[in-house]
Amino acid sequence: MTNKLLATVMAFALSGALTARASQDLHLAQPAVHASSLPAALKQVAATATTALDPTAGSIRQAYQQDHDALEHLRQQGSGLGSPAHQQFNQLIGADQAQLLALEKAALDKIAAGSAVNGTATIAQMAAIVAQAQASLNQFQSQASATKPNGNGAGKTNGNSQKP
Repeated sequence: MTNKLLATVMAFALSGALTARASQDLHLAQPAVHASSLPAALKQVAATATTALDPTAGSIRQAYQQDHDALEHLRQQGSGLGSPAHQQFNQLIGADQAQLLALEKAALDKIAAGSAVNGTATIAQMAAIVAQAQASLNQFQSQASATKPNGNGAGKTNGNSQKP
């Protein structure tokens, strides 16, 4: 009987601590529970609980979301590129997003398994992916501007002068 009472008190205290911690973090979204999305709601509750117990997980999730948004912003900036460059850049961004997801998943899986994770190193790796994508966009844009005609008609004159 004493063990059951102790377990009940501990469960009550833990749930109270989780609720108090979650209410302090305003950036944590409360899961919306629908009968059709019960597994998704359970994952959200587990993610919220993990974030409340381990702030590193929350930091990694937040960094992932920010970096994912940054990559989408770069994708929008790259929409002005010409056809082959635009397609190549989109493929690059897609690969970068897959790398971000893999980094986040690996780190969160380690945290869930109870292993120590260097959150700062993981977040730095994610930021490096975004920086590399920005450098690639700059390179694609500079190549596109170098191949554009200068607009004064010199390109047409050279092409017409070689006709017989």
